Amino acid sequence: MSIKFYLSLFVLVSILFLSGCGNMGELYLPEDREDHQNYSSEKN
Repeated sequence: MSIKFYLSLFVLVSILFLSGCGNMGELYLPEDREDHQNYSSEKN
């Protein structure tokens, strides 16, 4: 039970951290999103 608790807690923190970084990236580096989209399109 404790392992699942820490795992879920880690996932929640990771989601909050990633969403926070994504928002900062959009505010300060709007061109970064276009680069990622171009990279993903080239990869596919």
